[in-house]
Amino acid sequence: MLSHEMKRAVFSWGMVLASAIVFICLLGFSIPTWQESAGSALEYRPSALEQSLGGIFFGGVMLMLPFCAVLPFALSQIDEINTGFHLLRGIRQSVGQYVQHKSIAAMLAGGLSIALPFLLHCCLWNIIALPYQPSIYPDQEIGFYGLYGDWSGILNAWPMYLWIAFGLLLSGALWALVGLSVTVWIPDKLVCIMIPIAICYFWSYGLYGHILGITLPSPSGLYNDGLTWERFFQTLGVSTVLGIIAYLVYYIGLKRRLRYV
Repeated sequence: MLSHEMKRAVFSWGMVLASAIVFICLLGFSIPTWQESAGSALEYRPSALEQSLGGIFFGGVMLMLPFCAVLPFALSQIDEINTGFHLLRGIRQSVGQYVQHKSIAAMLAGGLSIALPFLLHCCLWNIIALPYQPSIYPDQEIGFYGLYGDWSGILNAWPMYLWIAFGLLLSGALWALVGLSVTVWIPDKLVCIMIPIAICYFWSYGLYGHILGITLPSPSGLYNDGLTWERFFQTLGVSTVLGIIAYLVYYIGLKRRLRYV
């Protein structure tokens, strides 16, 4: 059942490990930044907003995103193949149901493993540092471009935090689905982790746009700095196409493995 599959995905050691990795990576940027301002009065130290977003905008978290999204549950398909459990599931439910349930669970776990530690990190720094209030603390002022320029002045920038978490959720879900689509063709955990990372890396550096002769938005366009509606929907469109391709690849591969069931 879908509910059982989702519980397995969310309440798993892979989910805990992936979330911990994201959280530690975010702290790896924010803690040194905070230490650099040690000795200054609190109003002159980085704001909660700067501390919360630095690891996303300037750190290496984006490069870790595909790895951490695949880790929670997508790789469980390999265990089912190696143990033959996928054959039993193929008897109990149709291929379409199997693909749908597994995809939703993997995408949910992959997205939450990125979004939840980000929100936890934001809450932590809103407790430690002063909230973003440039009208009261002028030294906090950050010049944001696009939508963030409007949202940063609302409710201590919490609309920004929530939107970035939403973008990370979508991005994590996408890379979890891409990783899942690989598992039925190459049931090797290392390969299934590396392929989404490679796809994301080459996309980030414009390889596919160069091959196709068009300009593609960055995969981080769902949440990164300089957000505009145009940029968001462009990235969402490309991500949706990639997600549909991944879903079909997974469906075809699983149907091939269950063709004699």
